[in-house]
Amino acid sequence: VHASSKITRFSEQTLRCPPSGEPANSLIPNPLPRWIGFAASADRRDAAFAAGAALLALDQIVRSDPPWLGVLRARLTLKAASVAAKLLRQKADEAALRDAQHLTRPGDDPGPAGRLHQMLRQISSRPTRQAGDILPMMEAELRGAPVAAEFLSLLEADLVLAQKLGWGTPLLLHAGVVFDPALRHGPDGRRPRADRPDWHVVSDRALFVAISACHAQAVTLARRAENLAVAAKNLRTRDEGRGLALVLADDAVAPWRMVGRAGFGSDRAARRFCETLATQGALRLLTDRPTFRLYGL
Repeated sequence: VHASSKITRFSEQTLRCPPSGEPANSLIPNPLPRWIGFAASADRRDAAFAAGAALLALDQIVRSDPPWLGVLRARLTLKAASVAAKLLRQKADEAALRDAQHLTRPGDDPGPAGRLHQMLRQISSRPTRQAGDILPMMEAELRGAPVAAEFLSLLEADLVLAQKLGWGTPLLLHAGVVFDPALRHGPDGRRPRADRPDWHVVSDRALFVAISACHAQAVTLARRAENLAVAAKNLRTRDEGRGLALVLADDAVAPWRMVGRAGFGSDRAARRFCETLATQGALRLLTDRPTFRLYGL
């Protein structure tokens, strides 16, 4: 009910003409100014300043609690899971992890990478003060893998950041930039590791890279959500915004799982809802299979 009412307010604000002098895209966050990126490329002190400036911009987005924040949270988690799979040398990219999450039947095993993804989703969906309870389960799942300490350190950094900022739910930021070429340092261009003494050399820049990537993604999602709200307003459905709320709450939705949860009386009605929005460019088809389709913002 809360999500649906928030979607309704968002749709009304999106479709309302702005007052005189107010920019038409006031609901969309502005991109980070270029000077922040220039500062981050300088010495460590400037990188720390740039990370703080970018964090302020991201914090304002999180505190505004936009309806599409669930999509952002889920896609950061998906990215972190794909990094974990790569660190563990498991063949599971984001598409495979998405399929395992949404197409595996309840009670079935999604595989090692899929289990890690599920645990990460628990961390990123729990209240910040409780999210750390999942870390022992994560450690047990990693079973002493060489990268266990590194990956857990990255998750702990995200939890500490969320606690310091007072975020109700954490965002998984650090893990997604582990393999970013901009963080490689030293004469041999090594990838930095959060569990090594030299992490402090790139820690501020790593935080900046993570936050700036997240902020850019937020700007993109805000624009897509605005287009989705306009397109959905023209559909004749009885879901009262609940279908839209489901789309904006996660990385992807499966139409057959929307039945009963969003006021759709049949799988056919849910599929028609998603397919119509996809045809209008308001939703993306996230899988190329003819059946068991997944849609997302």
